[in-house]
Amino acid sequence: METPVSTYTYPLASDDEARIAKLLEFQVLNNDVEPAFTRLTDLVKLFFDVPIVTISFIDADTQYLKSSHGLGNLCSTKREVSICNYTILSDEILLVPDLSIDERFIYNPLVIEAPYLRFYAGAPIMLYEDDQTYRLGSLCIIDTVPNYNFDDKQAQLLQQFAIMTADTLQLRKKQYQSKHANEMKSEFLANMSHEIRTPMNGIGGMVEMLDDTELTHEQQEYVDNIKVSSEHLLSIINGILDLSKVESGKMTVDMVPMNLSVLCNEVISLFSVKARQRGLTLEYHYTEALSPYVQGDPVRLKQILSNLVNNAIKFTREGGYVSINVNHAPHCHCAPCSDEGADNSDINRGNGHVDISVNNSVNNSTDNDDHESHDCDEMTLCITVTDSGVGIKPESLEAIFDAYNQADKSTHRLYGGTGLGLSVCKSLVELMGGRIWADSVVDEGTTFQVLLPLETLDKSEYEFWQYSDRIEPEVTSQHTGHILLVEDDKVNAIIAQKALRSSGHTVTHVTDGQQAIDEFAANPKRYDVILMDHHMPIMDGIQTTIKLHELYEASELPPIIALTANAMDGEREKYLQVGMQDYCTKPFKKEQLNSLVQYWLMYKQLMQE
Repeated sequence: METPVSTYTYPLASDDEARIAKLLEFQVLNNDVEPAFTRLTDLVKLFFDVPIVTISFIDADTQYLKSSHGLGNLCSTKREVSICNYTILSDEILLVPDLSIDERFIYNPLVIEAPYLRFYAGAPIMLYEDDQTYRLGSLCIIDTVPNYNFDDKQAQLLQQFAIMTADTLQLRKKQYQSKHANEMKSEFLANMSHEIRTPMNGIGGMVEMLDDTELTHEQQEYVDNIKVSSEHLLSIINGILDLSKVESGKMTVDMVPMNLSVLCNEVISLFSVKARQRGLTLEYHYTEALSPYVQGDPVRLKQILSNLVNNAIKFTREGGYVSINVNHAPHCHCAPCSDEGADNSDINRGNGHVDISVNNSVNNSTDNDDHESHDCDEMTLCITVTDSGVGIKPESLEAIFDAYNQADKSTHRLYGGTGLGLSVCKSLVELMGGRIWADSVVDEGTTFQVLLPLETLDKSEYEFWQYSDRIEPEVTSQHTGHILLVEDDKVNAIIAQKALRSSGHTVTHVTDGQQAIDEFAANPKRYDVILMDHHMPIMDGIQTTIKLHELYEASELPPIIALTANAMDGEREKYLQVGMQDYCTKPFKKEQLNSLVQYWLMYKQLMQE
């Protein structure tokens, strides 16, 4: 006898389209793993001791089963076979002791075929929003044997779990919206940074060119002031860019051998003129007992130190002095690790004094009410920066690392700065696995402390790394070549041509990628280096590079260098992947551009020998 053939049907609620539209806002109509839902279904299975538990969401055609137990790899079905079609019709629990004898389900494939479902209890997942009730899905417990003992108490408990599922949905939505808003904000900041960098390169380049001409004393003073203002604006742009990198998750740190003593000396040199102009004496001491060799990111560590030292100098009154001390300490004297606090540490306060102490071998860790608990056993470097400047009010201390909430706006107006630097410092320190905090007394000064887990190295390890992979050719003479400059911005093209020609190079300029391909095709042996802008009309720099590699073998192409205002982490890798050899960000100094071109001219010559 043949099994009766039936077109399986299901009821539709009058608000089904509105329900699906609302459900789309929650990003759950997919087969993605959801840890929050998994924790809920684990708990439900534990409470009800049934073989099958799942969360069901249904759109117009498909049922999505989230965080299921007992269904193997089944994560979706056609909507027409879903028992949960009936659950989302009502605010009440749908209870079916035996599906095989319920006329609504006697022909359901899930009942008459594997997995041969019998017992079903489903609670609607309800959301109350905009004065309306949405039954978005179902929390279901299922068995392969009938169950006539499911009572009201169990039904109420299942309903409570469904309410928890609805709460989880709303939290997920808020998290998604927050993440999306951050991504949009970071993308906006990155785009703004890019758009500002291009004219900034024009301003900086033109000022450099003007500085190379004969100027009166008054004109020279104006040019110098423009330079200072341009550098200040660029530092703000870089701060915005770093912030956008952090918030978009694109900020990365390296772990390479570095010489901490040399790095600190570089920071001293960087701020020696500024300290002298402010009437400060800048002193620096590095104890021989402290190994200068550590494993870390020298660029990011220098960025952190520079920001803290710059702040210390900026907020220290005229007539004081700045002392940077790097010394070895058998025990950490930072506030969270010392019972006696900063008074017994190597911190000097007062008399217009700024002190930076870098302490190695952090061993002690005790709790302090003012700071989060942490494990100093993992920390190897303690950096302390203290100034005797204006200080920070206690109620403002928590805000100093917040990029969007300056601690004291009047202070920033008086002394300058955007407040972005400390936010970036905090993000960098945390990215390195460390932590940073501040203590301050108004009119006495502020102490910043940084803990970092940087591994110390022997001198032999450092020197082996420093010299093992060095392949740069020695500079025996100045190399010149024919450069194909692909740049659509007129001012930036003038600056690049002036910089290159002043070093003896010949330059051919085109304004888009198609022109670059045509020019190179006409004279493929002429060009020694191609400088390629990214954003151009007709054909951009990436498309042009890909096309060149399609038309020519790599050995037939000269080195291609990206010349772009894109400065996000990951951009260099993107350019290398399409066949470029290097990357130069705008705004650039003429020395920087010529150094890069010089390197690739030498490299090309080396490869041809």
